[in-house]
Amino acid sequence: MDKISEAKKKILAAALEEFGKKGYQNASTNQIKDRADVSKGLIFKHFSNKSMLFYEVFSQALVRLKEAIDTVQLDYNTPIYERLLEIVLFKVAYAKKNPYDTAILLEAFRSPQEEWQDKMKDLIVVMTKMSLEHIITQEDMNAFSSRFTKEDVIRNITLATSGLQEMYVNESLSLEYLENVREEAFMFLKIVIEGMKDR
Repeated sequence: MDKISEAKKKILAAALEEFGKKGYQNASTNQIKDRADVSKGLIFKHFSNKSMLFYEVFSQALVRLKEAIDTVQLDYNTPIYERLLEIVLFKVAYAKKNPYDTAILLEAFRSPQEEWQDKMKDLIVVMTKMSLEHIITQEDMNAFSSRFTKEDVIRNITLATSGLQEMYVNESLSLEYLENVREEAFMFLKIVIEGMKDR
């Protein structure tokens, strides 16, 4: 039994790397077999097909993401730009530390297979908890100028934070660098958000 469990772990580790690097369509079960040093028959003994293997890898990635999110404590007594910056930095750091998990979760979210539909509800709940829109809509919209609709506020803040995320996801930037530019990013978000409020 331990031997089977160990083989399954090796298959899942190899599949995580293969799916994470190449995506579902381009991933090869032959490469997974070779990387895990198991027979192809053993892969399909544990997983009925490639789709269900991806599903298991995705499910484990989702569990790891949930565990990571549970460590994030947002203080709702702090200004919204501080909370948004925490979310942006969390997402960037998570993607840098877990590139294969991130690639698999994004693919499952964007192009779910029929067999994965039940797990998608869990992913949507997790993603919503960490979504910028969720954080923004917790804010009192009366604090913003009547010149801006709720949709304007969400769009403008989302554009600003998306720009930060895009810049910080640059592979050459280290996590230490991100911490060093925290103040700069904080000031940028503060200017965007305070600029939409009545003075």
